[in-house]
Amino acid sequence: MTVVRADEPGREMVKVDGRDGASRIWICDAHMPKGQAVGLHRHGGDEIFHVRQGTVRFHCDGQNVDVGAGNYVVVPPYTEHGFKILTDDAQMQFVGEIGMGEWVTVIDPGGSRRQVEVRSTHMPWHRSPVAGETPDMAEMFVMMQSTVHLLDDQPGEKEHAD
Repeated sequence: MTVVRADEPGREMVKVDGRDGASRIWICDAHMPKGQAVGLHRHGGDEIFHVRQGTVRFHCDGQNVDVGAGNYVVVPPYTEHGFKILTDDAQMQFVGEIGMGEWVTVIDPGGSRRQVEVRSTHMPWHRSPVAGETPDMAEMFVMMQSTVHLLDDQPGEKEHAD
């Protein structure tokens, strides 16, 4: 058994992961400013979000849904998703599988879509880099920016296929 102090240095976001003896799950907290968004991506495992305070817009498989405090969002494996913080007071906790992988959706200037796997040792959900690969977290966030505009659509509005 491991007792984890959530306020310990280095645990600002990732609260529990493999360094604590967890072999299958991790837990994170998110306290992000209004307007911040995580672009579309998918994982090879389950991810569950708990909106603890405020309102967060989730995009799952082409639909936007605004989710308020006290509710959960369950994202099955390989489901494309992202989210945007809608209120100043939003707080979330989310749980997923260690090493489930992350594939970022990129919309190129011509409108074509592609999936790019991000590998790193920085996030518990990422798979480890392969030999000779250098993780670039800044590049991952740049790639995610190509889809954050889809989180601006009001719930019920469909994504436009070009």
